[in-house]
Amino acid sequence: MLTLDNVILWITTIVLLVTGGLIVLSLVRLQRQSPADKNHSALDLIWTLIPIGILVLLLVLTYQAVSTTDNAASSPTTAPVARQ
Repeated sequence: MLTLDNVILWITTIVLLVTGGLIVLSLVRLQRQSPADKNHSALDLIWTLIPIGILVLLLVLTYQAVSTTDNAASSPTTAPVARQ
């Protein structure tokens, strides 16, 4: 079923994959540089891994929120009715 939550989840997943791919590409290009150009490789690696971690965290939190919302919407709710 295609709902707004699922659309947002897929958009988030696509953004994660594109951004992650670009980050990996930049890491590969960084490794191909000459040793003189790699003065700060550890810093560059950390600087690159932090955004990947943030994106993965956002994807997991989004998935959990969508799952919780879908489960709550699919369960029937009953309210007690008082007789007068």
